[in-house]
Amino acid sequence: MASNNNSERKVFTVTWTVENIKYITQKCREILRSPTFIIHTMEETKWCLFIRPFFYNSTSKDGFFLGLERTSDSDGPPSIKIDCEYALLTADGCVARQCKVIEQEVTKNDSVLEIFYGISADEHEYFLPNGNLTVRCKMWKCSGEINNDGYCTVRTHIGVEKKTSIWSIRNFSTLEKGSELTNMIKSTLNGKPIVTLKFSVTGEDEMLQVSFISPDSEVESTSFSIKLYVLDINGEAVTGGKAQFLFGNFVTKLNCPLPLTKQK
Repeated sequence: MASNNNSERKVFTVTWTVENIKYITQKCREILRSPTFIIHTMEETKWCLFIRPFFYNSTSKDGFFLGLERTSDSDGPPSIKIDCEYALLTADGCVARQCKVIEQEVTKNDSVLEIFYGISADEHEYFLPNGNLTVRCKMWKCSGEINNDGYCTVRTHIGVEKKTSIWSIRNFSTLEKGSELTNMIKSTLNGKPIVTLKFSVTGEDEMLQVSFISPDSEVESTSFSIKLYVLDINGEAVTGGKAQFLFGNFVTKLNCPLPLTKQK
């Protein structure tokens, strides 16, 4: 029988750092999984941590669910009972928040109870230093004992490509209502299209609009964080704004009306 005092029990600890998590859009609902790890002292079982992003529109407070999953190709018994402890770490490795889950029976392709961590805008620098997130999970076996303490670190890097593009629209004064101009933005890494911009004059008031269009309807989900500005003849920003959006199977276009008309 395992001891009820976790300080006296052998433990397996995994620490997961997610770099550039700040670039995951608030609208993203896809699960982000860590690299898998095998716990030899827990009957060769195979696991991963996962994060499920979440956002409260009403409170401007975002966050995520953190969970532990046993993979479908895991070795070991059909089910295993564990205790675990989730923790959110600061930049210096201190525990900022933690939560325990006890006596969870986990089968293959099953997960431990998820815990939600809410993070308000003024807490980002504390919990997400330099845009990175570090979480820790400790695991204890409920029946029998682990012979030795174990530890591993896993890391996920969210690739980010930053690109600045200036689009000079020729013969702007001659554009008519319903006119559309396109400009394809390509990756500097591989030359493949990232997004297509469409500039148009719409409505009776001849409002100006820029649309962002996915170049490939089959493309994997891609998160964008954009800054769009209209420049004057000196290259200074006159008006504009910021937006976040996610291209995937269900969203392939985003329209961004500008607070300008053709005449103004």
